[in-house]
Amino acid sequence: MDIKESFLQHIRTGKRYSRHTVTSYKNDLNQFFSWLEESHPRATADRVTHGDVRGWMVSLLENGAATGTVHRKISALRALFRYMLRNELIKSDPVAGLKLPKKKRQLPVFVAEEALTRLLDEFRFGDNFSGLRDRTVVEFLYLTGMRRSELINLRDTDVDLSAGQVRVTGKRDKQRIIPFSAGFVRSLQSYVSARNEQGFTTGWFFVTDR
Repeated sequence: MDIKESFLQHIRTGKRYSRHTVTSYKNDLNQFFSWLEESHPRATADRVTHGDVRGWMVSLLENGAATGTVHRKISALRALFRYMLRNELIKSDPVAGLKLPKKKRQLPVFVAEEALTRLLDEFRFGDNFSGLRDRTVVEFLYLTGMRRSELINLRDTDVDLSAGQVRVTGKRDKQRIIPFSAGFVRSLQSYVSARNEQGFTTGWFFVTDR
């Protein structure tokens, strides 16, 4: 097993990174070493220099890569070389001291409460179970600030209506507790009651149509 595969195995099983993150790291590392091979055919991971890393970064920027993309790709390299440094495969980190391009700060976009109220009042969600579920999903996302992926993976055991709260498992399995208002608890109770009447027993809090 070469050093790159050893590193990927480490973050997959040791660090327990998500499959998406591991794939992203793998693609970024493959791109770097493919670029490196074109200019230094005999170059190996333990011989990469600070100049090599900086040269690749400049190449990415010149080819139109966004600063956020460049930061992510350099982050993959930094993780690899720190792993190699800890295992005494290299004597110094070639990414250390590298000056990255500044990211453009993007302000978050918020949905005004009036706009949400208007949506809930004017949009025809339907009088059936699907309509009730869709309306509850919209309210859930807005009132909790959860990510879509977090909501999709929500289990019945994560939602405690008696305590008025939800346990959310986010990136890298970090958990947080989000409280509900009394009014929203009643809305969720109505949804759960309707869902149970439909005979859903999947264990997922939000279910799709049969």
